[in-house]
Amino acid sequence: METGHVVNFNKPLPFLPKMDKEGVSPGVREHSQASGDASGQDAQDWPEVTDVSASEQSDKSHEDVRKTSAHDEHKSAADTPKQDGPAQQATRPDHTQAHQQPAAHAKKEEPKREPRPKRPLPTLRGIYQHHHHQLLLIPILLLIGSLVVIGVNYARTGELIAKDVSLKGGVTLTVFNAPDIDVDALEVELQQHFKADATVRGLREAGTQRGLIIDSGEIDPTALSDYIEDRMGITKDDYTLEMIGAALGSSFFKQALSAVIYAFLFMAIVVFAIFRSPMPSFYVVLAAVSDIVMTWATLILLGVKLSTAGIAGFLMLIGYSVDTDILLTTRVLKRKHISVFDATMGAMKTGLTMTLASMAAVIVALIVTTSDTLHQIMLILLIGLIADIINTWLQNAVLLRIYMKKTHKVD
Repeated sequence: METGHVVNFNKPLPFLPKMDKEGVSPGVREHSQASGDASGQDAQDWPEVTDVSASEQSDKSHEDVRKTSAHDEHKSAADTPKQDGPAQQATRPDHTQAHQQPAAHAKKEEPKREPRPKRPLPTLRGIYQHHHHQLLLIPILLLIGSLVVIGVNYARTGELIAKDVSLKGGVTLTVFNAPDIDVDALEVELQQHFKADATVRGLREAGTQRGLIIDSGEIDPTALSDYIEDRMGITKDDYTLEMIGAALGSSFFKQALSAVIYAFLFMAIVVFAIFRSPMPSFYVVLAAVSDIVMTWATLILLGVKLSTAGIAGFLMLIGYSVDTDILLTTRVLKRKHISVFDATMGAMKTGLTMTLASMAAVIVALIVTTSDTLHQIMLILLIGLIADIINTWLQNAVLLRIYMKKTHKVD
């Protein structure tokens, strides 16, 4: 195409056929008329189709769009709550904040925690079963403390225990009827008058003083009897006077001490022969020794002077202490189809019954008797039985459980 040539699209092109006013060429119109005539009756059966112009269809579509948008705007306006003006907002109460404040406050509060369930208090059986190692410290500390007391007393006095006249020699004057005499005042009076050591004890029956006993290893017997007759206004028929030489008293003490040692040796031999096991037999002997040592230390703390009657009390205590230990060891070593702890508890029921029955009899005798000899024997037995409960069930029983767990792998 040359530059500057202008094409006029309004002018009909020479190669196209001429159109009528309706925009249809003559050939096409003739062909449509011929086909319409040939169709005949079939064309009349179809419904009449209205020719809708393109402009009318466009206007109808635009109107539908406007109606749809108006309907959507009306629906959105109905769904949206009506907003009030500033004046109405100021006068109307703010229910939203009223409801939100408790919620905010509730958020700050911590949720209540449920209280933890209280643990049940431990029973004596549970403590004895699960804390037996700690319970073993009780008899050990008591044994060490008793040895310390005996050692301190020996360092101060040169004796293991204070001895009575019957063991060291001297004079003993017993008055049977002296209910109104103050024994403490009389003791101080005798010591100041004779410038010597003297001990005065009361004879009691059911808690009531009936008489008194005067012991001295340094006062002359004749001088003492004369002073008491003048002081109390009594005659020789109202009292008894016993004199023991120092050599004889020392001999008594050595013999009594030897008797206690031999008793321990034979007791240990019998125990080893019965059980034929070194450690359980040693535990039995250890419990008996602990009973003697604790009772000995207690007598020192109480200021009791040991007499020949006291030696007899210690010999009896050996038998009282060994029987519960033998019972316990037999039940544990010869148990069948039960645990060591159950065997220990079964032996404890029997052993405590025996011990408490013996203590009841000893307490009654201690209250009722008026004899100084029986009083000291019963006192030694009572202290020894209390120590035996500790040494048998907190020492021997625990050591047996540890031994059985290590050697036989049972508990």
